[in-house]
Amino acid sequence: GIPTLVDTKVNLDTVYVDPDGNKIGKDSDLVDGKFQPSVAGYYNVKGLTFVRSSPKCTSVTALLYKNGERYSYGTADDVNLAKASHTSDVIYLNGTTDYVELYVYLTSTSTGTLNAVDYATYLSAHLITGQSSGGGSGTSEATGTPSSFARIVDEKPELTHAGSSIAGNQDRTLNKIEYDKDNIVTLSDDKEFTLQAGTYVIDFSAPSNRTHYHNASLYSVTDDV
Repeated sequence: GIPTLVDTKVNLDTVYVDPDGNKIGKDSDLVDGKFQPSVAGYYNVKGLTFVRSSPKCTSVTALLYKNGERYSYGTADDVNLAKASHTSDVIYLNGTTDYVELYVYLTSTSTGTLNAVDYATYLSAHLITGQSSGGGSGTSEATGTPSSFARIVDEKPELTHAGSSIAGNQDRTLNKIEYDKDNIVTLSDDKEFTLQAGTYVIDFSAPSNRTHYHNASLYSVTDDV
């Protein structure tokens, strides 16, 4: 079972095979329950944990670990008699020693059980790019490439609250561009970011604690939507 109030590693032991019989990934990248690829680059890593307990657990949080350290937290969802949590992030892995693990944190009056089927508990990783285009000039000229990406975060000291959870809409702080090697984004007012012209896939997360219900959304200041 999954104990409470402690990060527990999810034992990843099988590379997924799709309904057509195609193996999605390499067996050699799965090492002792860790994703440890042989190709260096930035990876879009996603994880899902699905936990059942009786009585129903209070909360479940999926976490991504890099090289044995916490890297990012997931969000929580109610699913009938269970709790699920999604997590995702862009992570650089050096192709040799770097690895990613999926963990789960459970708050409950009893131990929980992972639903160990491929659609309910899994880790997936997609290589975005093996190298940067080398950075931009810092001028108004577009400097990005089709594989350019950036990561913007709200960075505070550990155990520092990120803001109150009150009814209604609140702006979440974004105070640091953690990486942007192609200079595709600018940040202002600790919350607004501006991207170069183009079509983007934007992955975002804004977890909360001890709330009845919440969701996160993106707001376009330019279009007022």
